Amino acid sequence: MNFWSEEIWLPPGITWQDLEKFKKDGGTIPHFEDLYMIVPYALAIIGLRTILEKILFKPIGQGLKF
Repeated sequence: MNFWSEEIWLPPGITWQDLEKFKKDGGTIPHFEDLYMIVPYALAIIGLRTILEKILFKPIGQGLKF
C-alpha cells in the first residue's frame, strides 16, 4: 500500500479520477492551505471566551454564591 492509496485518503467508492472529473466540471476541492483560516477563528473564539469569563461570568458566579 503506497502513501497516496485511495483506501487511506478517500471514502469508499471514490477514486482520484472522480475528484479530477469533479474539478473539471467546475467543483472545488479542499486544499491544505484552507486549514490556515482555522487558526484566526480559533484564536478569536478563545479570546472571546476569556473576555466573557472575566467580565461577565465570573461576577455572575460570585454573585450567586450562597
